[in-house]
Amino acid sequence: MRTFFILIFLNTTCFIFGQEKGYIITFSNDTLFGLINNKNPLYLKFISNNGHKATYTAYDIRKYSLCRRIFESHFVDGDYKRYFAEIRLDSVFDLYYCRGGNLSPDFLNAYYYRDSQTDTLTLIHRARADVERFLITKLNLNEIQAQDLKKEDFTYYDIEILIERFRIKK
Repeated sequence: MRTFFILIFLNTTCFIFGQEKGYIITFSNDTLFGLINNKNPLYLKFISNNGHKATYTAYDIRKYSLCRRIFESHFVDGDYKRYFAEIRLDSVFDLYYCRGGNLSPDFLNAYYYRDSQTDTLTLIHRARADVERFLITKLNLNEIQAQDLKKEDFTYYDIEILIERFRIKK
């Protein structure tokens, strides 16, 4: 019973303070472990294991990790700032998801792919035709697969499922 209350207390404190155990990797490849609060894609608050507090922007660190999720720092095409975006799929192309913060409404809670030549993230527009065109091009679908995709009933937020489904069929 006592253990149960301790677990509830620990979970509640993480929920209240919004901090999770994780690590950050700087651009000089130093790895620091501690507590991370990442409510904004422009910066994060960090408390190292030895108690040092710091705020890092997407210009200060290369990536960070929380609960097996990895966030990387990238420029977003059309906006000349660096943002933290979560890596969602690392396959034929890198798919990222960026949420909230100071982004304009078009960029909020949106999927991006990484342009390997410029290392910037490019927005995948929400219109169904844009999503279809993106998937057909990036997955190099043949005509039959493209027709199957067009018959699918999907929303913008099904991109990850569609990529996995059509990648397996190849």
